[in-house]
Amino acid sequence: MKQIYFRTLIILLILLATIQPQKSFSQCPNGYVPSGVAFDTTINFSSGRLTATLRFPKFDPTAGMVTCARLTMEMTGNLNALWMENYDATPKTASAHFTRNDTIRGDGLSSPLLNAESVTYGVYNLGAYDGTPNSGSDYTSVPPGQIFTRSTSFLITNVADLANFYGPVGDSLTYNYSVDSRTTVDITGNWLGGVITTGSVTYRLEYCYCPIELLPINAFDFNVKKVDNKAQITWKANNDMLQFYYELEYSTDGRNFTSAGVIEKQNSNSGIISYNYLFEKNNVNGIYYFRLKQKFIAGKVMISQTKSIDFNSDHSFKFSLYPNPSNGIIGIKFDNNKTGKILVSITNTQGQTILNKIIEITDGNYRHITTLQRGVYWVKVVDMTNQKACVNQLLIK
Repeated sequence: MKQIYFRTLIILLILLATIQPQKSFSQCPNGYVPSGVAFDTTINFSSGRLTATLRFPKFDPTAGMVTCARLTMEMTGNLNALWMENYDATPKTASAHFTRNDTIRGDGLSSPLLNAESVTYGVYNLGAYDGTPNSGSDYTSVPPGQIFTRSTSFLITNVADLANFYGPVGDSLTYNYSVDSRTTVDITGNWLGGVITTGSVTYRLEYCYCPIELLPINAFDFNVKKVDNKAQITWKANNDMLQFYYELEYSTDGRNFTSAGVIEKQNSNSGIISYNYLFEKNNVNGIYYFRLKQKFIAGKVMISQTKSIDFNSDHSFKFSLYPNPSNGIIGIKFDNNKTGKILVSITNTQGQTILNKIIEITDGNYRHITTLQRGVYWVKVVDMTNQKACVNQLLIK
């Protein structure tokens, strides 16, 4: 009688997400080496069919620009036991055939990520039954060992495809995994035996990305000035060989920005290049916020400080933050010898108020305000006399 013993108990199903630095796959502009982050999920199982849903965190867009995502499936198969004994009075042959198919479908994969394995054990010559169990020429066994180990990957670098990998904290990518692992035995007549196999798969999602930074390499003296009912935006840049363009953005609330236009990179044989953009819009009123993006062909984006102007007043004031970027210590200096009481408000990128502080100034000298943790902030100064306001962006490294 043919007897095959399969164990279909799932030993372990662990969805373990661990973050660790990984080797980058593409470079940021100007030689900057991208940062890396990886998430792993490991599943262990015995022979049979298993399906599972895997989830991985999406990339937080406030952390930077993703330049690639690699999806990797690392698989192992193990032989725990294989034995066969002939119970007939005549000799015979026997063999065992192992097959396993792994499949993953999900975000970023236009077609499933597949792997197929096949291994044959034998042919074994089994003598006539000798009456002594588990020994003699009528018995054979294979010691435990690894059947196979394999790794297959898929690298995503297309900007449009990578857009699906961004999301807020708590949002996740979903992948559907299935595996079919079986061993069949080819033997006739009366025999006793069995095959036990186990396996595992580790599915890894790796991001390589360039952090968002204030413009440190090619834009400086970014200024906004009101001219009649228009905004004149100017900045300067050093001539270089990098491939990029500028995009000017505006906002009426300091948080939600809209593109005002694209400014192509200018080239010069020598010296500093000056840029001038005139923002014009029907029925402008109130405070408008402006920022400059420097976009590189490789995908990296750098963002300037945010500058604002009040289209309703000719008496708004300006201030500067020192240092900016900063390592934590923040000070303020007025550019037009402002005097009186002012309210200083600092908010983070989540809209949370970090500081509300009223200070009195008698000149334009530097004033220490506070110390902040690493991140991007908006500093708003309100004149307590006329309620006029001015906003600047601040980066803490």
